[in-house]
Amino acid sequence: MTHGPDKSDAESRGDFDAIARSLGLISPATEWFALGWEQSQASFPRGGPEFLRPAFVADTCAALGLDDEIAAAIAESLAMFDGNEPLQRLAWHCSQSLLAEGRVEFRPPETSWETEPANLPPWGEMFFPAVLLSAGPRMIELHRDRGIPAEITQATAGDLELWMCYYRAHHGRWGLAHAEWLTNHFLGRIYPLGRLQFRFERFDRAFRALRHRGDRRVVVVAEDDMQDNSDTIRASPVSPTGEILPEPVGFPRDQWQTVLQRGDAPRICCSQLVKATRVVPAA
Repeated sequence: MTHGPDKSDAESRGDFDAIARSLGLISPATEWFALGWEQSQASFPRGGPEFLRPAFVADTCAALGLDDEIAAAIAESLAMFDGNEPLQRLAWHCSQSLLAEGRVEFRPPETSWETEPANLPPWGEMFFPAVLLSAGPRMIELHRDRGIPAEITQATAGDLELWMCYYRAHHGRWGLAHAEWLTNHFLGRIYPLGRLQFRFERFDRAFRALRHRGDRRVVVVAEDDMQDNSDTIRASPVSPTGEILPEPVGFPRDQWQTVLQRGDAPRICCSQLVKATRVVPAA
C-alpha cells in the first residue's frame, strides 16, 4: 500500500507547487496540471473523492460491463490513494478537468499520444483508470438520454479494458498510457460501429460540401477565395485524389445546397447509430 508523505499546511490547502514536489511531478506535466488548479481545489470534498472508493469502482465497472479482472485491478490501485491527500487532490483536479473541459493532460498535446512508462512517476501507471471511471455515471446518463442501448455503452467503455490489457501485454503489469484518447469514449464523442469507431465533433476544415438538389451528387470545394452570394457559390472543386483544381466553378444556389461547412456539428442522430449497429457485423 502506498501512503502519502506527511502533509504540510500548504499541501492541506491544495497548494499546487507543494503538491507537485510531494508527488515528484516535473515539467511539462506540472504546467498542464496547474491549469485550473485553484478552481478545482475549491470544491475538493472533505474525506476525499467518492470515485476513489471501492464501492464506486465496483458499481461503475459493473454498469459499464468491464471484465472482473479489470475491475479488480482498478480496485487494487485505490490503495495508493489511501492517506495520500496530494494524490487525491490531483485525481480530483483531473476528474474535474475531464468533466468540465474534456481533458486529462499528462503531457503537452504536441507530444506522442502514448505516455511512455519511463516518463511516469511511480504512481502514474494506474492513476488514470480511476479518474476516467469518475465520468462513468455521466457517460451512462448521456447515452441513456440519447437513446443509445446499454450494449453500445459497454462496447464504448470496453476500450478502457483493451488499452489496460495492451499495457500489461507490453510491460508485464497493469497500467494505462492512453488516457487522453479515452476521454473521447467517456464524454460521448466516440461510439463503436462494428469493427470501426466514429468520433463525433464539429467540422473545422476550410472546405465545403455541396449537394446537387436533383441527382444528389456531392462536390467538395475549397473555401479559399470562395465567392458566396445570394445566387451562386463560386469556388475551386477538390478532385477525388485530393487536389484543389486551379479553375473556380460556379454552383447556382437553386441547383446546389451546402450540406457541410466549417463549424457544423455531426448531423447523424443517435437513432441512426442504433439502427446501424444492427446491420453492420462485428469483427
